[in-house]
Amino acid sequence: MDAEKSLAIDDRQAAVDAVCATLRGPASPDVREEARAFLLRHLTPGDDFWPDMDVDLTGAALDDFALAGCRLRTGAFSGAGFAGVTHFGFATFDGKVDFTDAVFRSDAGFDNVVFVGEARFDRAKFGADAWFIEAVFHDDAGFDDTDFVGDARFSDATFHRDCGFDRAAFHGFPTFSGTTFAGATRFHDATFDVPPWFHDATFHPDSRPEGALAAWRAEYRGE
Repeated sequence: MDAEKSLAIDDRQAAVDAVCATLRGPASPDVREEARAFLLRHLTPGDDFWPDMDVDLTGAALDDFALAGCRLRTGAFSGAGFAGVTHFGFATFDGKVDFTDAVFRSDAGFDNVVFVGEARFDRAKFGADAWFIEAVFHDDAGFDDTDFVGDARFSDATFHRDCGFDRAAFHGFPTFSGTTFAGATRFHDATFDVPPWFHDATFHPDSRPEGALAAWRAEYRGE
């Protein structure tokens, strides 16, 4: 542990890169558990925290993966497969985070996550419930062509810049109650098996959520 604390910044990133390579590979369950514990220890603010780390888990197969409460500079998770419950709640991403083409086979929690940089979830598949309650997106957010099999909960989330849900498919209950869309918002050709809920949501004048709002109004407001 003392040796880990004394590592120079470049050596710290190299250590994180090596651990991520382990998780991208065919390591044994015990080794993978040690790797996950290493990331949690050094990405969680506290005595052993390493700031400004980049995490690359592109294409990794991850079981019961959690970075809850962690702080990263960037996160690359494109094409990753998440089995078991995934929990990023209260994490902070200071730079870009990429979940493009990721597959979440069970519940995925992004409650209260702060996305300082761009957040991409395009073509991701959420096989169960997806929670983004009170998440904050400071830069552009993309959910184009994303498949939400379970409930999609964005209650009280804040999108400070543009966000897109073009061609997204919502099969469970989508709720955007209390959500703030401060930038341009698009739901072009999005589909809803259950009418979405936008109670108390606010929209920028340049937003284009017509299809989504029309589905909500027809079901809940009789318009």
